[in-house]
Amino acid sequence: MTTLGEKDTVDEMDNTNQIADMDSGAAEDELDADESMNIYELLQTDEKREQQGVKVPLGGKQYLLVARAGGSNRAFTTMLASRLMPYQRLLAKQQRLLKAGKLPSAKVSKLVDRVTQEVYAQTIVLGWLIFDKEQGEIPFTTENCIRMFKEVPELFYTAQEYAQDLGTFQDAENLELALKN
Repeated sequence: MTTLGEKDTVDEMDNTNQIADMDSGAAEDELDADESMNIYELLQTDEKREQQGVKVPLGGKQYLLVARAGGSNRAFTTMLASRLMPYQRLLAKQQRLLKAGKLPSAKVSKLVDRVTQEVYAQTIVLGWLIFDKEQGEIPFTTENCIRMFKEVPELFYTAQEYAQDLGTFQDAENLELALKN
């Protein structure tokens, strides 16, 4: 026998399930239109774009030229792995702390951020057009890239976001054709 409180909860759950069923029905209708598209077409990237980079607009004339973090950009994965290798035990300890619900060391987080920024400056950001506060162009060098990542952290986060986004490296025309078929 259910009490009034339990009955209310069951009814709420039934209503929630009905709403979820209606939502999934709409999603299924959308999927039916794309049944002919296969996973290869949907997730295909352009290796040339992954390695030679894509211009990412920053505002005005400013942009980053960003290669893919992963995929066919083996230089990135190889360098990141080799640069983090000396810290494997330390990183494993941090993972155990996270699993135990404890916060990782701020020093370790800063170390990983520094190494990752250096690797991005060497293998991901291939060029740019950016201006300093006086509107002077900052020449692209690995050293300037690392410096700007420290001075303007959002620049690093932007590079990271686009470099890790599959859509950045998909050929828009081919993806559009695949979605239509």
